[in-house]
Amino acid sequence: MADAFSGGAFGNGVAEHIRESYSFICGNYVDGDEIILVGFSRGAFTARSIAGMIGSLGLLTREGMEFFFPIFKDMQNWQTKKYKDPYPGVPFDNKPMGENAAEDYRRLLIEKGLTRVFEGGGSGKLITIKAVAVFDTVGSLGVPSIAWMKKLGIDHTTSELRFYDTKLSDRIENAFQALAMDEPRPPFSPSIWERPASNKGVTNLKQVWFPGNHGNVGGGWPDQGIANMTMAWMMDQLVSMGVEFDSGSLRRALADTERYYREHPSAAALPTKEAPKAKGKPPKIIAMATSAVPDSLKASAAKVSKITPPTYFKWAVDPILEGNHPVRPWSAGAILRAHSPIYTLAGTVTRSPGMYHKLNSYDGKELPEYLEDTGELIHPSVRIRLAIKGLGYDDKRQWNAAALTNAGWELAKKTDGDWVWVYEGKEDLPKKVLNESELGTFEKKMLELAGGYPDILEFVDNMTLEEFQNVTRRKTSVVPVPVAPQDG
Repeated sequence: MADAFSGGAFGNGVAEHIRESYSFICGNYVDGDEIILVGFSRGAFTARSIAGMIGSLGLLTREGMEFFFPIFKDMQNWQTKKYKDPYPGVPFDNKPMGENAAEDYRRLLIEKGLTRVFEGGGSGKLITIKAVAVFDTVGSLGVPSIAWMKKLGIDHTTSELRFYDTKLSDRIENAFQALAMDEPRPPFSPSIWERPASNKGVTNLKQVWFPGNHGNVGGGWPDQGIANMTMAWMMDQLVSMGVEFDSGSLRRALADTERYYREHPSAAALPTKEAPKAKGKPPKIIAMATSAVPDSLKASAAKVSKITPPTYFKWAVDPILEGNHPVRPWSAGAILRAHSPIYTLAGTVTRSPGMYHKLNSYDGKELPEYLEDTGELIHPSVRIRLAIKGLGYDDKRQWNAAALTNAGWELAKKTDGDWVWVYEGKEDLPKKVLNESELGTFEKKMLELAGGYPDILEFVDNMTLEEFQNVTRRKTSVVPVPVAPQDG
């Protein structure tokens, strides 16, 4: 039972996947190759960890791979106090230890011909990661652990995986992350990148917040409406790196989603009842949690939180609902809550865009300082979902973007017509404006195919400020340009 919990549910085996993937890259990389790492959930942590290993170690040579496991164990324990090295003198004596061990260790590997940091036998260009593209990496260390399971001695992911470097290395040229605004499980607190000052101008960083929970953003629920949006956004980021996609992939994804909407029981009749407003005391916002990452949400009919309230509530305002039902257009997909007794015992929290703290790189504990240069943006679908009165968890109440609105963020329209979120709370944040992300080519194509009738984006954009305020019941203002330097 313990193995089933700590292994199958929470990601044991991740370390093996990281070792295997890193070894594959080392053995197959040739000069001129480009490294692009993509992943969701455990895969996101794996991708970020591989990038960290390449940044710390370079790419081990064939000779270096002969010492792979001792090198791997050394890296795992660079910051472990009272560590007893089971491989003394391998691959060299006087091994560096401590917070800054990576640079000295890598230098010794280079001197002994055990790693590659530059192409051309050491005289060419620096070996870098072209892009790390991830969907909702979770946990303070990339794969969190659950407090009550720690007390039972079941969960040991923190000790196994704490050595992985999930910070933003200067060896990463581009870093993209799609983040879920509506993930309530404390063990799934998002792992936000911060770009160090030394990386400014080196790493292109974009982290965009979308409506939905962990599985909505990464994919896995039968209703793929939100996952289609995050997929199109990531495709746009990777196309800018030279990645090519099948032009028919969007149409096939949207066709599958439309089929689901038409076959789902909730499509039986046109909803006629307004959903109740979100109510109740907002959950306490926390900046991080420790838990373990489960397997990627492979939703099945048995595990999916079913949308079967006694009455099917309107999932949009009348013009959008009547023009499109039962097919939900862009931004209106269902937000489903994952129900599991393991995570229910941990309670619920509300995520907090723009308000996460720095973490101790060794133990994942929160530090007093806020993260600064995070490249966080809010996706336009957040504003659209508010304006059409989209629904929240399991289609039971109207959605109110609680991750923003409960924390003191308010929508504002700049005099040039762009929308931003302005912080009006009490915390002294390093950044008090979160800009909307711009729609890329694939996103615009998806809107063309799934925007519905009337076109959902045009419908909202044509609202006057007063109409928007009345529908959303939000305090919305016009602010001068510029309100803050652009980020991301």
